[in-house]
Amino acid sequence: MLYLKRIISVFWEPSKTFSSIKERVSWLDFLIPFLVVVIVSLATIPYVTPIAVKEQVARIEKSDKIPESRKEEIIERIESNPVGVRSYIISPIVIGVSILITALLIQLVANFILGGEVKFLSAVAIYSYANLVGVLGYLVKVPLMVSRGTTKVYTSLAVFLEPSGTFIFRFFNAVDVFTVWKVLLIGFGVGIFTGVKPSKAISVMLVAWLVLALILAGLSSLSPVF
Repeated sequence: MLYLKRIISVFWEPSKTFSSIKERVSWLDFLIPFLVVVIVSLATIPYVTPIAVKEQVARIEKSDKIPESRKEEIIERIESNPVGVRSYIISPIVIGVSILITALLIQLVANFILGGEVKFLSAVAIYSYANLVGVLGYLVKVPLMVSRGTTKVYTSLAVFLEPSGTFIFRFFNAVDVFTVWKVLLIGFGVGIFTGVKPSKAISVMLVAWLVLALILAGLSSLSPVF
């Protein structure tokens, strides 16, 4: 019940959630929110993957960089197993690793910029609960993707631009309603743990996130690897 209350409160009264975590934190504060996000993520795979595969096939067919002799082979391989076991294995790993890496960045900002003493487990807990906002993102975006038959559904500033691989589009797409909400929650949590005013902690986290978003957008526009 304690963890259920923390999950519910993070949306309505985040101060209760983060104050409760500050009093007592355990690895369950990572595991339980992590499992919630993973379960919802895995549940969306059968619905989103066929749409993503269809779009990928269309891109391959239009590509000038892939020889015509190889296109049919690549498309056949993609379509033969659109929802493979690998998708269900990789998704939890990616989510878990992203939580741990982001928690490390939160700890660095909290301790070296805000002068706090936030332990790694606490940073993991802060991000794990804030990351539950992503579940709401799934619940909003996936039905829209299915109804429209496209993965190009945006709840970000990218809605005002034509989809492309440019730096501006990628950065605008990073400024997503649910992402901004998540960053605000992280800042609020960091403020409670460090004793810094929430407004200051939130401002610092927003600036740190914007810098990271700019870097990632720049890398993504330069190379398809990112």
